[in-house]
Amino acid sequence: MMNIEKANIPDDLELASLGKRIKAHLVDFIVMLPFLSLVIYAMLKSQSLGLKYYFMLTIFYSVIFIGYRIFFTFKYGGTLGKLAVKIKIIGKNQDSLNIRDSFLREIPHIFIYVIFIINVYLMFSYYNDNSETLIAYDFSSYFKELEKQELIPNLSTYYYILSILFILFNKMKKTPHDFLANSIVTLNAKKSNVA
Repeated sequence: MMNIEKANIPDDLELASLGKRIKAHLVDFIVMLPFLSLVIYAMLKSQSLGLKYYFMLTIFYSVIFIGYRIFFTFKYGGTLGKLAVKIKIIGKNQDSLNIRDSFLREIPHIFIYVIFIINVYLMFSYYNDNSETLIAYDFSSYFKELEKQELIPNLSTYYYILSILFILFNKMKKTPHDFLANSIVTLNAKKSNVA
């Protein structure tokens, strides 16, 4: 497998900056906000409704989020956020990623969401066993009690910090998921011959 090296990148191809990538994530956050709002609403109402809806919507959101990222990366070279800020994900031949590489690029996010779903399931199970006690708590105490059931803390924040460090400290501005898919994120993805 040929790796993308800085020396192989044509002069007319500029790597996307950290700032552009953060702006793209903000746009993607706005795109996903309606789905995320449902999850947050279910979580806020879980004390009275139970955690069943929160659990189901967490799975629904996770599938939508991962599916959105894989599909748009495969079909358009990036999510709506990346397209909005005019950056594109390309593979080693400066082409859009195939479905396999689009999926590989999402492995860290899939892992994070599987852990998140397991944590919500553990909360759900705990709630079912202790609902009478939990209903009497104020919401802050209720949620703190549920958080104690997490198997592993939320890895999402740690992964984003790790990705930022990768972008800042390697010449190709590649994140761990870029390394998995052998991809780079560029400002302009004009096709030209790589030596």
